[in-house]
Amino acid sequence: MTLTDALDLLDGNICTPGCLLAADPPTTCTCRCQATHHGALRLTAPTTGRTYRTDTLADTPLTPHSLVGSFFHSDHTRGWQGVVVAEPHPGTYLVETFSWLIPDSVSQKLVHLDDMHDWSFYDDAKWLSANSDSMQARWERQRQDPPVTPPPLNTA
Repeated sequence: MTLTDALDLLDGNICTPGCLLAADPPTTCTCRCQATHHGALRLTAPTTGRTYRTDTLADTPLTPHSLVGSFFHSDHTRGWQGVVVAEPHPGTYLVETFSWLIPDSVSQKLVHLDDMHDWSFYDDAKWLSANSDSMQARWERQRQDPPVTPPPLNTA
């Protein structure tokens, strides 16, 4: 499926992003295509047969001990969105970033947990997508507003 075909399905309210990206299970998909186009834009590389790390995350349950499988929006300085795909060392995460314009992976980066304290995390891609517009607006405000410095403490 081409990106133009996908945009036509979305513009005509025939299909949803969750269906095209296979973020929703086909049995619970409620779009008008009746799962005909389910996963048509799933992130795979058909010419090599290789799959992305994110393909295995759908079957990986979230645990309270790790961020692996969590989708995220980073802080306003980085401006990333993506998914945590692995924890190669305790407290160090491999994250895969997604494009803002088309449903595709951009890169993978190692990030320490201490650098993720201002990030927003989501249980699934649908939740991430639903918050993308508001997150971009919030980042824009944060980039324009200078940080507030608290007044010095009066020690006298």
